[in-house]
Amino acid sequence: MWDLDEYVVRWDSKDLVVALDTKNPTGGVNSISALGSHLIGACILQLHPPQENDGFAVVHEPYARGKDVVASYAATASDAVRSQAYWRYQQFRLEHGLAVGIELIVSVQTNLLDSDPSVLVVTTIRCDEVWGCSDMDRSQFEPLSLVAQRPLDWTAEVARTVHLFRPPDVDVSYVEIVHEQDFRAAQMELSANTPRTIRCKTTLFNERLEKGVIRRGRVWGMFVPRCNDFRSAVACAQQVAAARPPLTT
Repeated sequence: MWDLDEYVVRWDSKDLVVALDTKNPTGGVNSISALGSHLIGACILQLHPPQENDGFAVVHEPYARGKDVVASYAATASDAVRSQAYWRYQQFRLEHGLAVGIELIVSVQTNLLDSDPSVLVVTTIRCDEVWGCSDMDRSQFEPLSLVAQRPLDWTAEVARTVHLFRPPDVDVSYVEIVHEQDFRAAQMELSANTPRTIRCKTTLFNERLEKGVIRRGRVWGMFVPRCNDFRSAVACAQQVAAARPPLTT
């Protein structure tokens, strides 16, 4: 279970150790050790409002429940969208071993007749290589060639919803998967500084939000053994595709 100390939570198990400050979700899931490897400087699944200084500023008392940590946030000033975030410990059985990580579920609703519910999920990670897959039926990954301060952008029409990152000096790879129904746009950028750091920013929710409607978006951040990581990434994506919609309250 999660260890909750006021607003800061920590998951500490044999295969995964992470920390999270629910009062500052833009800091993301950090202090990561996965499958015996420590990832220096990695911050995954950072939750940002669509506009600066808007949203996630006021958090109601978070709570832990089994494999979940739940936090509710006050409505945004721009579109009166209230958010609730679930960080859920997740594991998938692989052909050889385990994939472990965190599933982020973001639930949004509004009292207005029409609102923009978009939220940003950002991952910052030191990385030697990054690969993307836009066609899971073919299970074919393509290397993404990034040039410092020249971001790559794509939208739902040409969505890459599965990315595989290979951090240096560790025996794990990081796989980030966005449910295709929740994907709106994404941007990936290579920092100009050393060490080589990649920032991946994903926008959730492609449709407007009406009063009385609750939308939920899902992003999985999973760590897999470096050996056969393409095959493991595909296996994770297949389990994500087969997953039932989340039951949240």
